[in-house]
Amino acid sequence: MDKIRALLKKSNLVLKEQNELLAVLKLLPSTELNELYNFLKNHPEWIDKLYQNYKQKKAAVTLKDNKRWQDIFEKEKEELKKL
Repeated sequence: MDKIRALLKKSNLVLKEQNELLAVLKLLPSTELNELYNFLKNHPEWIDKLYQNYKQKKAAVTLKDNKRWQDIFEKEKEELKKL
């Protein structure tokens, strides 16, 4: 987790956003966390995308907006296709 924290500190996220994202990432199994670290180390521009995606999902859940959730999911699929 310290490696992820170090990456987030180098990002454009403010401390509050870093801590919020870290709290969510702590829920991941260590294998997935390591894979995420390796990906973000090589593609640091995705840190902001990851946080923005989290914020959008959080808003969709809070509002109980299934349409918004589905739109987010479709955008995710399109982004993943680009990789």
